Amino acid sequence: MNQNDHGYMTQYNDEIEIDLKDLMFTIFKKWRSVILFGLLIGCLAGGYKFISGVSALRDSVSRQADADDYDLALQEYTASKDFYKIQIKDLNDEIDRYNDYCKQSILMNIDPYKVYKNESTFYINTGYEVMPNVLNPSIDPTLAVMDAYASAVNSGNIYDEIQKKIGRDVDARYIKELVHVDENYSSGILTVTTIGDSQELADDIMKYLVEVLNNSTSDISTKVHTHTITQVSENSYNTVDKNIYTDFTENQDIADTSSVNDYIQNIKTQIASIKEASDKLEAPVDNTISRHSVLKNAVKFALIGIIGGVFVLAFIYAICYVINGKITTEEQIESRLHVNVLGAARKLVKRRSLSHMDELLMKLEGTDHEVLVTGPEYTAMQEKEVRHLYDISAANITALLHASPEIRTLALIGTISDDKIADLLHGIDAQLAQYTVKAAGNVIKNAHAIKTLQDADAAVIVEQKDISRYDNMQREIAMVNSLGKKLVGVIVM
Repeated sequence: MNQNDHGYMTQYNDEIEIDLKDLMFTIFKKWRSVILFGLLIGCLAGGYKFISGVSALRDSVSRQADADDYDLALQEYTASKDFYKIQIKDLNDEIDRYNDYCKQSILMNIDPYKVYKNESTFYINTGYEVMPNVLNPSIDPTLAVMDAYASAVNSGNIYDEIQKKIGRDVDARYIKELVHVDENYSSGILTVTTIGDSQELADDIMKYLVEVLNNSTSDISTKVHTHTITQVSENSYNTVDKNIYTDFTENQDIADTSSVNDYIQNIKTQIASIKEASDKLEAPVDNTISRHSVLKNAVKFALIGIIGGVFVLAFIYAICYVINGKITTEEQIESRLHVNVLGAARKLVKRRSLSHMDELLMKLEGTDHEVLVTGPEYTAMQEKEVRHLYDISAANITALLHASPEIRTLALIGTISDDKIADLLHGIDAQLAQYTVKAAGNVIKNAHAIKTLQDADAAVIVEQKDISRYDNMQREIAMVNSLGKKLVGVIVM
């Protein structure tokens, strides 16, 4: 192999590539077989599913088992969904309850740096004395009396009246949580503390609580034990108390406003977790066999089979296109092998059903490689195309060799049959009278063809679409170069 031959081979190997457009339209033009294959696979898949479904439909025991399993799974799914909905509703209600509480509660809206208080101290005397040297001393009734007064102060009924008297438009329970009672049993001291967002509110609540304590003395003396109650002191003042939320509220989940926010955020986190668990629940699939489900599954599998069959056969065609490496268009010869195309025959395609689809593909491809003809005009069109191929090939050879008067002998080489080369020679010989044209044939395998090429001044390669291969043509070009002959071009039949 000479230097020029080596350069050509390097250039060829560097530039060879798959023409995706050509590959795509090669597959598209086989649309009939692709669709028919897809329909066949679809019918097989759908038929198999239909037959197996009908067989299962006849099995009543299996049908009943499937129905029972589905009903049980559906009940569990529905129960789980409902349970999650109830949990989410309860937690949302809890958030609303705490938001309402923080909005309406007087206590939660008091500034801990500006707390108004009224603190009153009461002494309860039951007359109880511890007798020395007594084996069975009597029980001190002071404890019971103090508990009775504490119950009177904590009674929810009195706060409805207090709420009306102080004129605040809030629920009575928000008044009640402004009161704190402390009992010291050893000393008989009962301390009542009221707070408010104003000194007036704290004093008014204490005023009505004192009335309650005084009005309860007679009833407690009768039912519990005789005693006396004396208000020892009353102190009204404002102060800083960061513990008022903890000391006074009955909602022990709440210590202050920030704790409320943390508590609500924790509830929202729980809601998010429950929603996530609810979303992960998968509804059971009704696998119960019925005529409708059998038909539905058969249609579904048929569609899957059609789509799968189409893609499988298209993939097979693509693999064959890549592996075979056959010549499909003259443009590919020019772009891949950089050889002049002297003439190319168009492929005649007989019209058949749905030929308008073939016409559309030809228009989209934008070339004239193929032409649709009817049956009666096929023979006449074929003869016309052959004559045109001979004429255009002879004209191109004459034009290309016009500047090379030293060339007098041409060899027709190619991997196609000797008969086709002989037909071509017969068709162009009269138009190339100034040259001696010889039919050499296959220079890859035929020794006589090589000798004929060696005796000629130039060579013309003759190949056939969809039969000849690029790799063989490449070897022919290398042979021409190695013998130092001029390559005029290629004729594609």
